[in-house]
Amino acid sequence: MRPNHLCLCLRLLLSTAALGTAQLALAAQTSANGDTTEDLPHTTIDTIVVTASSGGITPSVNQQVVEKSNIVDMKDVLKDQPSLSVGGGNGVSQQLYIRNFGENELTFSVDNTAPNSQLFHHQSRFMFDPALLKSMNIEKGTGQANSGIGVTGGAIRMTTVDANDMLRSGQNVGAMLGAGYSSNKGYRGVGAFYGRSDDHRFDGIVMGNYVKHEDYKDGNGDVVEDTAVNQEAYMAKFGWNVNTDNRLELSHRREQQSGDLPLRANVIVDKQPIMDTKLTQDTTNIAYQGYNVAGRTGVDVNANVYYSQAAEQRTQIENISTNRVPKELDIDMTTTGANASVFLPTFANHLLETGVNYRDSQTNAKNQSVGSGHEDKKESGVYAQMLWDFNPISLTTGVRYDHYDITTNQGKNIKDGLVSPSIAAKWQMNDNFAVNASWSQAIQAPRIYESLILGLSNGLNHDFADNIEPGKAQTTEAGIEWHGDNGFMADANVFEQRIKDYIKVESIKGISTQMNSGTLKSRGYEANVGYRKDGINAFMGLSRSKTDLNGDYYGYALDILPTGTKYNASVSYQFDQPRLEIGVKNQYVDDYSYQTEVEDRRTKQITTESGHLPSYWVTDVFANWQPLVDDRLSINASINNIANKQYYNQSNNRSTPVDFNKIYPEKGREFRVGVNYKF
Repeated sequence: MRPNHLCLCLRLLLSTAALGTAQLALAAQTSANGDTTEDLPHTTIDTIVVTASSGGITPSVNQQVVEKSNIVDMKDVLKDQPSLSVGGGNGVSQQLYIRNFGENELTFSVDNTAPNSQLFHHQSRFMFDPALLKSMNIEKGTGQANSGIGVTGGAIRMTTVDANDMLRSGQNVGAMLGAGYSSNKGYRGVGAFYGRSDDHRFDGIVMGNYVKHEDYKDGNGDVVEDTAVNQEAYMAKFGWNVNTDNRLELSHRREQQSGDLPLRANVIVDKQPIMDTKLTQDTTNIAYQGYNVAGRTGVDVNANVYYSQAAEQRTQIENISTNRVPKELDIDMTTTGANASVFLPTFANHLLETGVNYRDSQTNAKNQSVGSGHEDKKESGVYAQMLWDFNPISLTTGVRYDHYDITTNQGKNIKDGLVSPSIAAKWQMNDNFAVNASWSQAIQAPRIYESLILGLSNGLNHDFADNIEPGKAQTTEAGIEWHGDNGFMADANVFEQRIKDYIKVESIKGISTQMNSGTLKSRGYEANVGYRKDGINAFMGLSRSKTDLNGDYYGYALDILPTGTKYNASVSYQFDQPRLEIGVKNQYVDDYSYQTEVEDRRTKQITTESGHLPSYWVTDVFANWQPLVDDRLSINASINNIANKQYYNQSNNRSTPVDFNKIYPEKGREFRVGVNYKF
C-alpha cells in the first residue's frame, strides 16, 4: 500500500469515527430527554463469496437489512462495497461495475436464473428490486468451475425471500407493510402477504413494491431532467415440502420501469428523442432441492428450469433527433435456461460436485427493415469440482467445458467451445489467521446483437471476424485473512485479471465487427479492516486496480472503465435500550487521469488526448429505531450526501476529453424516512 493511501485510509476512518461519535452523543442526549429518534440503515455483516479472499468483513445486505433501512434500489445495496460501483441517474441509467469490469463481463442471477442478452447497451441487463431480496453473494474475478457459463469479470447472485423467511416463530400467517419518502425526490410503498399450512408442507408469499423517482436535484441545486422513473416489482412464490428431504418451488417475478426517457438513458445528449418508455422483465422459475437422494446420505441435488422475457415499448413524444430512430420501437429478449448440480460425498470428508448448465438467449425486434430481426445464442456447459479437506488445508480443483452456437439476423452461424480449469487453496494456519490463493479460467464468448439496434434499420451493420475465437478470461489472486479474539478482523489480497484473445468491437468498412484484439489486463489490490463488538460495528476498505489493453489505456462502458482508488468507511453503534442503531458512512474516490489515442472520423488523423476525473468525498448518516420488544416495527431515517456535494461518479459513461455536460451528476443532499411493520 502506498504511503499516501495509508494516510488517506487513516483520515477516512478518523473522520468517520469523529462524526459517528458526535452522532452517538446526540442520540444519547435525545434518548435521555425521551424524544423519538429516527432510523437506521442497519448493516449487519454477511459473508460475501470472493474467490480467493472471503473474510466476510465488507458490509453486505440481506432481508433484515432491507427492512430496517431506506434502501430503494441496487445502487443503495452495493454502495458500501469498495470494489463495486454504480453509475449515476435513476433506474435504467445506472451501470454496475466490479473491480471496474462492466456488465458485458458480469453475471447477474436471481434464484439461479441468469439472462445474459441485451435490449439496448446496458439497459435491462440488471433489473432487480431489493425489496424482494433474501441474501446476496458477490464473486470478484473469473468464476470457479461451478460458477456457471461465462463468469469472466465477476458475479452477483441473489436469492428472493419466501414465506418461511418472513414468518415469526409460531406464526403461520403474516403480512408486511412499508412506506418511505425521499426529499430528492420520491416515495415508495411495499406490501406482502405470506403463510404456510399447519403441517408446514405448503407455503407461499405474494409481494409487491413501488418506487416513484422524480427528477432529482444535484449538489448545485439544479434539476437533472429526464431522470424521473417509476419502478415496480411483484413476486409470487409457492413451495411444497414433499417430505423432509425434497422441496419444490414455483415462482414468478416481474420488474418494471417506465417514464418519459431519452433514447440513451445513461447520457445527456441534446439531440436524442424523448420516448414514452415501458420496460418489463418477467421470470418464471421451477426449482428442486433434494437431500439424501435415493437414500444415499449426503447426496444432494439442486436443479431449476426457467423462462425470462424482457420487453420494451417506446413511443416518441418529443422528436428532436435527426437520426433514423422510428416513431415506435417494440423489442424483446428471451432466455430459457436450466441448471443442475449433484453433490457426492467421497472418501475422507472430500466432496465432489458435478453439474450442467444450459441457456438459450434470443433478441428480437418487430419493426426491423433488414434481416430477420432475430438473433439466437445457445450455450451449454458441464463441470466437475472437487473439494478436498486436508485440514488445516482445503483445496478446490475443477474443470468445465462450455460451448456456444450463435445464429445472426443474417443467417450467419458461428460456434466454438473452451475447456476451463480452476484451482483454489486455503491454509488455516491457526484459529485466527489464514492464507489463500486461486487461479481460474472462463470463456468469453461473442455476443448477439442488441434488440434495439436490430430495430434501428441497421441490422446489416454488424458481423463476426472469420477467425474469431473465444476469449480466455483468467484471474490469479492471493490473500490473507485475520480474525482476532477482540473483535478486530482484516483481510487483504492482490489480483491480476486478464482476458486473452479479448473480444472487442472494431469498425471495419463501417461494419461493427467482433474480433480478437489482444490481451486486456487489470491488476490491483484490496484491503479491509473491521471491528464488531459491544454494539460497535466499524469497517474501512479500499480497492485499487490498473487496467490496459495491450499496454495502452482502454475504457469502454460495457466492458471496463478504469477509475481512481476507492475507499469506504463506516461506523455504527447499537443501543440496547432504546433499541436504536445510529451510524455514519464515508466514501472517497481518488482522482483519475488518463491519456488515449483518438481518431478523427473525417480526417482519419490520430491524436493523443487527456482525460481527468476529479476526486470526491461523500458522507451519509443513518439511524434505525425498533420501539417494540421485537423486530416487527422499524422506523428509519437517513441523510445521504449530507454536505450536498456536487460530484460525478467515475463509473459513468465517459468521452475523451471528459464532457461533464453529458454525464449525469449524483444526487445532492437527500433526506429519507421510512417505516416497515410486520403483522
